[in-house]
Amino acid sequence: MPKLNVVYMSSYDECCGIAAYTDRLITNMRHAANITLLKNTPFRRVALRHYDDVKEVECFEVTIWTNHISFDSAKALAAVQNADILHIEYESALYHQEWMLPFLDAVKSMGIPIVVTAHSSCIWPSIYSRVSKWIAHSSELASQIGAKWVHMPIVFHPYRELPANKKVVSFGLGRNQDDLVKKALEQLHVEYPGLTFEPHYAQNRWVSEMELVDYLLSGRIITLLYPPTAALVNSSAAAFALGVSRPLIITGTSWFSTVMETFNGIHGVHVANCVDSVADAIRKCLGKHDSDIQREFTNRVSTAADKRMGMPQVAEDHLSLYKELLK
Repeated sequence: MPKLNVVYMSSYDECCGIAAYTDRLITNMRHAANITLLKNTPFRRVALRHYDDVKEVECFEVTIWTNHISFDSAKALAAVQNADILHIEYESALYHQEWMLPFLDAVKSMGIPIVVTAHSSCIWPSIYSRVSKWIAHSSELASQIGAKWVHMPIVFHPYRELPANKKVVSFGLGRNQDDLVKKALEQLHVEYPGLTFEPHYAQNRWVSEMELVDYLLSGRIITLLYPPTAALVNSSAAAFALGVSRPLIITGTSWFSTVMETFNGIHGVHVANCVDSVADAIRKCLGKHDSDIQREFTNRVSTAADKRMGMPQVAEDHLSLYKELLK
């Protein structure tokens, strides 16, 4: 069966979770699709993986001093003209309506289906009529916008024993509410001497996936305490953290709804929204370590990654959707 011709428009080569997600998706799509990537790289702060068989088109230009993104529509349309599918990783802050909407109209007039993954509910009303199919990574967001629900992918890494230290780690480009963790540790310093907190983003740099994995594995507990938002916003950070099988403390917000829908209530995942509940969750994580319980948690994460929440399965879900649209 011939490969599909898929054009992706996404943030790329950026300190951005959507860019990292697109990187992993492309990696797992290349066996079944000829991929062209329309790169939105306003700052070019990091280089992601590049492949000889993935065509990259620079159609976004940036005026550094004003941070204004301009768009070369002619170049983008030339890249799309032979496509079977145009797929956009959508977050409204990445694009501007004045050039995006005419571009989508032109693509639609060419008879090319347009698939959009919504990473939040902040969606221009004017874009709905131009989209053939939406994808969302939480059932709540999918229900709200009438999208196909595709699980947020887990990238599972071989289990390593919990370290003897009492180090709490976190990441997420500064979104974590550090004060919650710091105040919780103040409550716990007598009970747990040597308890420390080392947030990764304090290093103020973007790192490779494996470097981040090694950092997370160096800690005993991972915290992702993102604040609530008025909009539904989905983050891949918690799913990424699950892949290292460390006890995880998250806030009960839409950022992590996919993880809560699948893993909340089991040993290893704790929801906390205030200082006292964070302190209590840390106590549970540092309680008597039961290897059988930890093994059960690791096996559940591994099973989810092998099946419905693995990146290969997520890529297959995308391919199935494309083929349905092309029937």
